[in-house]
Amino acid sequence: MFLTVNIRGGCYIDKNTELSWRDGNKVHPVLMVIGLLLLNGEAMLAYKTVSGTKGFKKLIHLTLQFSALVVVAIGLWLLGSFTTIEGFDNFYSLHSWLGLACLFLFASQWGAEFATFWYPGGSAKKKNELHLRMALLCFTVKKNSSWGFVS
Repeated sequence: MFLTVNIRGGCYIDKNTELSWRDGNKVHPVLMVIGLLLLNGEAMLAYKTVSGTKGFKKLIHLTLQFSALVVVAIGLWLLGSFTTIEGFDNFYSLHSWLGLACLFLFASQWGAEFATFWYPGGSAKKKNELHLRMALLCFTVKKNSSWGFVS
């Protein structure tokens, strides 16, 4: 966030000028931090800290995770479209491949967990253990790929 605001000139898209790669490059890091770290972290904490029924906790957790997924998809689309407009290559660094793997893991986990946790059935202990391990793996990949300024 410091890099975006103080060094890259802020997080905005100037509507008076033609869109450029620099505009997408300014907004992308902010959306990734909001989606992958902030909203995802809040969703992980919300399941344990929100009071209410188990179904309500699941709904809050699922909604925050889905919001994070949407914000991340917009951030990737934004950067991809701007780099294509400017003629730059896509997916040329480890950071970009980790980010794509991160989005794939996150989306597949969200879909799998929606199917297994929202609808009853199956072994609760095995589901919880697998869900926790996948969530920690995804969060670790997200945290490590957030160091995008080195790419």
